[in-house]
Amino acid sequence: MPALIDSGVSVTAVDGNVLDRLGYPPYGAINLATAGGMVTTPMYLVRLVLFSNVPGVRVRIVLDNVPVAAVDLSARQYRVLVCRDILRSVLLIYDGTMSQITVTYWVDLMRLVPCFTVAWTGGVVLGCEISRLDGWVVPW
Repeated sequence: MPALIDSGVSVTAVDGNVLDRLGYPPYGAINLATAGGMVTTPMYLVRLVLFSNVPGVRVRIVLDNVPVAAVDLSARQYRVLVCRDILRSVLLIYDGTMSQITVTYWVDLMRLVPCFTVAWTGGVVLGCEISRLDGWVVPW
């Protein structure tokens, strides 16, 4: 499913309808500041798998035990906002001449692993797979 990189948001968020399909309850709630004011929304622990929107690129970033907020993204073309809580472990390199962004992931404090390149389409849209911690994947 499509995911948008959003460096203006602190907590990664997933459309609530997608999270409902996981079939297990949230572990808590969080207060989020939105354009409409403060809202309280459920939090879930999920596995996120991020990958390129460029066909043929098979490298993936697998993140376990990711806390995500349930939000309404039903009017958007994407279902996941990849935010600063994940981006703090990622280096994004923008190549304006090629209209591409290279995504690299900090494995630990000493190792930076180049992962994949995504095509710039006005917003950085990645591929994303969401699953429960037991491995059940939300079909898309």
